[in-house]
Amino acid sequence: MRLSRLGSVGSAVSVLAISALACLGCVKAGLEPPPEPPPSQVARDTVIELDRSQCYGDCPVYRVTIFGDGNVVIDTTKARRRENHIQQMDAIALADEIEQRGFFDLQEQPACASDKPRAKITVKHHGKTKTLTHAIGCPPEEAEAVVTRIDTVARSDKWAW
Repeated sequence: MRLSRLGSVGSAVSVLAISALACLGCVKAGLEPPPEPPPSQVARDTVIELDRSQCYGDCPVYRVTIFGDGNVVIDTTKARRRENHIQQMDAIALADEIEQRGFFDLQEQPACASDKPRAKITVKHHGKTKTLTHAIGCPPEEAEAVVTRIDTVARSDKWAW
């Protein structure tokens, strides 16, 4: 019984040793992806801000800021400040999603209608910062999707009206 237990441990050690040598070959060949920054650093460096402007009509005017640690601050024109908290992983996932949607490559478009409210989006994530002003209801659709996702994750509708 002891020999069979030692034999299986020896086999496991051999498999680990072979795997480690294979990984060293990947690193030397430059195939290993760069290490991810620690989550606490990503959280400190991540800020998502959405400023909604006035329109002709009844539009909420507010600024929502989502920090990478999950803190959410909503400032409204009625001089009210609301603070909320979401899960840190939800804040980082939102920033990752915005990045994957190509936000950092989007170009500002001329406003398609003068009476539309504007949304100014600023995202700081993974060492990059981008600000984009977007007329609600106008192209590009990716910017509209980012505005909607920020409002959804921050639950702006609950606090900004």
